[in-house]
Amino acid sequence: MVDLTFGELKRNGLAVAGIFLHPARGWRLFGGAGVEFVDTAAAGTSGGSSSKSHVALRLATAYDFPVGRFLVGPIVAVDLLGETETILSYGLTIGLGF
Repeated sequence: MVDLTFGELKRNGLAVAGIFLHPARGWRLFGGAGVEFVDTAAAGTSGGSSSKSHVALRLATAYDFPVGRFLVGPIVAVDLLGETETILSYGLTIGLGF
């Protein structure tokens, strides 16, 4: 799973490998570990490095609506980042069924 955030936010990328479970038609549960990528220059911090990364854990649930070969739907996720940061996020997922 790849999650990208655009704009002047501190968090701008998350790559997670995990397991998807489909407990009922349309529903999807996800859990996995990965890496969060942070652009420190966009976050307004000073220092020598313009980017850094953290260990991340994501737990999410989504519902998929089929649109032809594509799947589109809402997602809600909780990201545990580094040692102290927890972020609740929501958005739209787009997938390709096969």
